[in-house]
Amino acid sequence: MDKRVLFLVLFIVFCAGVPAIAQTCQIQNSGTTDDFKGVAFTDSLHGWAVGGGNNGGSIFCTTDGGTTWNQQPLPQQEFGLYRVAMSNPQFGWAVGMEGTILHTSDGHTWEQQDLGITAGCLDVAFPNDSTGWIMGGALENGWDVRRTTDRGATWVAQPVGQVSHQKGFVFADATTGWMVGYSGSIMRTTDGGSTWEQQPCANTGYLFDGAFTNANTGWVVGYEGAILHTTDGGDTWIQQTSGSTAYLSAAAFTANTTGWVVGDGGTILRTENGGDTWENQPSGTTAFLSDVTFLNNGMGWAVGSSGTILRYTPPAPDQVKSATAIPGDFFLAPNFPNPFNPGTTLRFGVPQAADVSLEVFDMLGRKVATLRDGIAQPGVHSVSWTCPGCASGTYLARLRYAGRTLQQPMLLLK
Repeated sequence: MDKRVLFLVLFIVFCAGVPAIAQTCQIQNSGTTDDFKGVAFTDSLHGWAVGGGNNGGSIFCTTDGGTTWNQQPLPQQEFGLYRVAMSNPQFGWAVGMEGTILHTSDGHTWEQQDLGITAGCLDVAFPNDSTGWIMGGALENGWDVRRTTDRGATWVAQPVGQVSHQKGFVFADATTGWMVGYSGSIMRTTDGGSTWEQQPCANTGYLFDGAFTNANTGWVVGYEGAILHTTDGGDTWIQQTSGSTAYLSAAAFTANTTGWVVGDGGTILRTENGGDTWENQPSGTTAFLSDVTFLNNGMGWAVGSSGTILRYTPPAPDQVKSATAIPGDFFLAPNFPNPFNPGTTLRFGVPQAADVSLEVFDMLGRKVATLRDGIAQPGVHSVSWTCPGCASGTYLARLRYAGRTLQQPMLLLK
């Protein structure tokens, strides 16, 4: 096939799954119709999506920011997975139905661990490499919660007591966390789970998940568009107006002001003022979105039913409301267009003037180009890259700022 025809076909296929530029989500090709329930990313390249279908549980992994997803082999088991937590690209846990607990220490090979949990494992949280929690099902005298402080070598049951049906964990750090569930149940621990206290909540509906930016500031979400917000660690919860009646399943915040909530019918809500107002964002899908994660304001993913994986993409440069806007944190947005031939554009933002470098590498780690090297003023910047002598393939754009690094994969097709 002529290379120009091949590129046109691939570009049409790619665009068929991508909303208009004005939209902020790109549908990624997962290669499966399994329903995804959980997603985790450790950096701009390494991510995992878990779920299941008729053949049992499934885990898909990407090492290029979601451009490609590959299914990982699992131990023989028949049950779907609900959530995944990765503390780094090698170390993580996935949990699911019938007490299923899977662990990886290399990011690829998963081993099954039996903790004697007979009901479904609904959630898993690891705020650091050593400390983690698994939420099992109901017991005769309480709720089955396990904690580890040695990277999962041993797990200790924690007393929770008679509580409503719990659905999800939210941890701000290794000592402070919350459980949310049915009948507006919100429980907090400030001692690593040794004790849990019920918090007052006026909402009596189902609560499913949340996000905390620190030990005081957080949000929980739930049924019929419920979003609750606290600024005092949960001593008081204020109902926010979401403008939605959807089943809201998960939340992610990158700062006290900026966050996203996802849910039923492809619902994506975004706030830039801590939830005082929420804006409905086009997702390009009607799938049930089960989970969402963000690394920074310009890089996030959501997963859902029928193999749906969405990647958040900030508006193209000509759609940015203010080219002089100062971002709250540094970011490196996905290039546009992508795939590209022969050229593409990258946007990055910095909150303060500082030395930055923006370089391009091939997949063998060889530097291909330096796009920016020097002082960048606060604001959003655009840089174009054209490489007529480069071969088709994936390249990495790498931004360094204030001792931190972000990467974005770019696909060149000739």
